[in-house]
Amino acid sequence: MKSYDKATRRSGDYIITDFQNGVCINEYIYDESKVKNNSLTINIPEKLDEKKVLKLGGACKKLWGSEVAQEYEYFETGFLLNVPSKIDLTVKIPKTVRDICYSSFDNSHLSDDWDSYYSSNPETDKKAQKYEEAFVSKIIVDKDNPYYSSKDGILCTKNGKIKLCIPNNHHSKKNNK
Repeated sequence: MKSYDKATRRSGDYIITDFQNGVCINEYIYDESKVKNNSLTINIPEKLDEKKVLKLGGACKKLWGSEVAQEYEYFETGFLLNVPSKIDLTVKIPKTVRDICYSSFDNSHLSDDWDSYYSSNPETDKKAQKYEEAFVSKIIVDKDNPYYSSKDGILCTKNGKIKLCIPNNHHSKKNNK
């Protein structure tokens, strides 16, 4: 955790790290004032700190609460962990992104019971951060991105033949049929 904290820095609405000759986005810093009608669109910028945004990664966070926390002191999660699950989220990916980690959009791999996960005890620490599972409804990729594409809000390989990330609302529609 200390090495993660040393490697990261804030740039605008993001926590980033250096990656090759550009940067990796590790966390999006949620700002409630940007939410309109319970919807939020995150436009991943092409550059941060005057370097190209090449990668969407994840964060390493300390875990407090529930029996899972007894087994794992830290966990890796997606870069959207600060976005409340009640928000309908669209993520727009620029042409510069060439690497998207498996865990980038996955904030739920520890448990279905996210109500009990915090960075520290919320009863004694006013700065305790509640971890959420962002509800990604749509992923849109810039048409000039040479590595990725999107079809109907689903993240795909450039040729569209392989689906890489199916947003939550697609799962909900399937389960409601």
